[in-house]
Amino acid sequence: MLAKGMVTSGLVASVLKAELVGPPDLVITGFDAIDTGGPGVLTFIRDHTYTAAWAKSRCSAAIVTRGLKIDGHDPSKRALLIVPDAEMAVVQLLKLITPAEVVAPGRHPTAIIDPSAHLDPSVAVAAGVVIGPGCHVGAGVSIGIHSILGKDVRIGPGSRIGPRVHVGDRSVLGSNVILHTGVVLGCDGFAYRPNPDGSGYVKLPHAGNVVVEDNVEIGANSCIDRGRFGPTRIGLGTKIDNLVQIAHNCQIGKHVIICGCTGIAGSVRIGDHAVVGGHVGIADNLTIGRNAKVGAKSAVMHSVPDDGYIAGVPALLGREAFKLVAYVRRMLTDRGKGPG
Repeated sequence: MLAKGMVTSGLVASVLKAELVGPPDLVITGFDAIDTGGPGVLTFIRDHTYTAAWAKSRCSAAIVTRGLKIDGHDPSKRALLIVPDAEMAVVQLLKLITPAEVVAPGRHPTAIIDPSAHLDPSVAVAAGVVIGPGCHVGAGVSIGIHSILGKDVRIGPGSRIGPRVHVGDRSVLGSNVILHTGVVLGCDGFAYRPNPDGSGYVKLPHAGNVVVEDNVEIGANSCIDRGRFGPTRIGLGTKIDNLVQIAHNCQIGKHVIICGCTGIAGSVRIGDHAVVGGHVGIADNLTIGRNAKVGAKSAVMHSVPDDGYIAGVPALLGREAFKLVAYVRRMLTDRGKGPG
């Protein structure tokens, strides 16, 4: 670990195995963005977007992706640390200075644990936790304050359950799953049919569950509904941002990215390695193909093929969306109302 108060540009370069262009004895006191950091601050430049900002930056040193041309650098006063990938180097550095919290095993006296539940001795249970009958919790799991596990929940080794999380009956979590504050897994889906007698709506029961595979991370206050019959499934390595709604029966593939404030209706299938931007809405029973990308704020009303790109309201396949935007801009410009 880098010791506080003893960090220099040369030491950071050594830790990152970086090529140092500039003084090795600059004292590094913090880490910040290129436009807000001051003297003593280390920043990073990951691509061409930020290279011009270095000349005006007050930061003392920057981690830079190899091959970028950095104008305005004075190696007698400031330092560049050249690495193959600046962003990955920052990840490495931040892991050194912000190590993962280690939670001591044990059960808080205010926790309520059903006698039929099985918890590995290394599990950490915080204050106010409720664990229902038939639960199995694996080695090294931590369960945050006031969280609730329903009946017959299974949680694999190394998983972290944040504060005020609700894991519904029969939910299955793999190894190294992270659920942030306020996540709800396994509640009823939103499914109703008109009552034949015209008196209102009939609620459709949900007998399924939620399955979350290994190495999934789910952001704060996200909600994943259980299936009506089988599971709603979140595939291996998928990362879900805050405030995401995933409805009943959805099948989310492996290593999918779903950004914040997205709502996914029932029975949607999303292929492996797809990326869904923020504030997207996806209608029910659609398929988002493998490696597909959905632009932010899109209203998706049609399926997307493998490797496809879709964007807009309503969403169109990439080339069509760009043509429509260009047409509208030309039309407005021709009328003297264009941008600028």
